[in-house]
Amino acid sequence: MPRQYKPKTLTTLQIETLINACENLRDKLLLRLLYESSLRIGECLALWVEDLDIERCQISVRDRGQLINRAEIKTPASCRKVDVSRELINSILDYLVVVHTEEVETNHVFIKLHGRRSGQPLEYADVNDLFQRLKKKTGIDAHAHLLRHSSLTSLAKHGWRPELLRERAGHTQISSTYQLYVHPDDEELREAWEQTQERLRLSQPGQEER
Repeated sequence: MPRQYKPKTLTTLQIETLINACENLRDKLLLRLLYESSLRIGECLALWVEDLDIERCQISVRDRGQLINRAEIKTPASCRKVDVSRELINSILDYLVVVHTEEVETNHVFIKLHGRRSGQPLEYADVNDLFQRLKKKTGIDAHAHLLRHSSLTSLAKHGWRPELLRERAGHTQISSTYQLYVHPDDEELREAWEQTQERLRLSQPGQEER
């Protein structure tokens, strides 16, 4: 029976390299949000300013159907509240102060910064172009969903239970969480065995008669 599929992930150093290679505040924030929150790219592009709970450091993922930038929530189970750090919330506020000027009419958090469509919601194609530019600059072949995988895999390695991972990921079935993120590698299996093998040890034949 084949072993479970393990999604490709990025190291912390690779993620920091990608963020540092971004040329503006919006792109740096988008990558930080994708990684720290474990949100899907569609959920980030569908994020509205009012979805931010500044006091509680939470982000609400809401289903509003398909939006003007074609961003949408994957499933009804995707609607959830996601805890993030105070540092990330502060970074979002700093970004909003700079970018969401009085001329901006949309309440989408992520918007286009240049060109004739400046101020309109960011689109999937814009994000794909960003990662292509970053690949040329850094040599790192990444995409938005890879940051989500890296985030959830890291949480799993740090002891998050599958049911908690399922809620943060917005999965409909916990089987999806198991298949993607609960997959110990050979080193982890070996370490677990070495820590518990004594508990399974049986008496040698004839040992009790001595």
